[in-house]
Amino acid sequence: EMVSTLYAEFAEGRLPPLGLPLVAGGGCLKQGPGGGWERWPYSAFFCEENALLLCRALVERGRAPLHELSVCFISNEARRAPVWCQTKGRPVAGGLVFWDYHVVVVQAAAGRDPLVWDLDSTLPFPCALARYAREALHEELWLPAADSRSSALPPELQPRFRVVPGALFARHFASDRSHMRLADGSWEAPPPPYPPVSGQDGVAMNLGRYTAMADSSPLDGRFGRVFTFAGLARQFERLVRFEEGQRKSGGTPWRRRAAATSWAR
Repeated sequence: EMVSTLYAEFAEGRLPPLGLPLVAGGGCLKQGPGGGWERWPYSAFFCEENALLLCRALVERGRAPLHELSVCFISNEARRAPVWCQTKGRPVAGGLVFWDYHVVVVQAAAGRDPLVWDLDSTLPFPCALARYAREALHEELWLPAADSRSSALPPELQPRFRVVPGALFARHFASDRSHMRLADGSWEAPPPPYPPVSGQDGVAMNLGRYTAMADSSPLDGRFGRVFTFAGLARQFERLVRFEEGQRKSGGTPWRRRAAATSWAR
């Protein structure tokens, strides 16, 4: 309850209600672990805003407390990050899409493996991080083979991951959607049916700080940290262990959230 209140505080006045305006055109229909179908807020090609609203929906629907959620940007130096099992990819190519960047939500909860929530994936929703790494990211292409020091992908195509605690993302993310405007002012893809999201500090656009993978922003925790895949796996293993320790010690939701995000400050 406290975490839900915190989220409302961070997003107050900046996010629309999770009602019909967000599912205009059908939203995104996903089958859950229990076999039932559920509709989620979704706008094609606006994955950063989808991730923001997905965090909110997961909290408000009781699926996850905010302190367990992180927003993960996937990109690389060439801004051509390969991701498989995507709904917009060709089945004959394994659903492969080369995204300039892609955004998912990762949940690290005590007592279970980390989960990936990807609204653009054909994998289960949510999907275990280990399976997502194997089937959607094909980790064997970037991790060095046992008999080699280099990976199969050239350095510029090897994905990097910017991980931002959900609470910090809810508070600071801002996008005026100018990155989706063509030279003539028209839209590259129809924008979401609600006003652009601004940061709590009044900033109108900082999306580029999240999609940049060269700078890990160690001095500014608002934008999280950048990891290789090996570092990403270690980070979420650490967060799971932390959640388990907090659960055993009886830490309050506020203390758990604050401590879980302190690594990025």
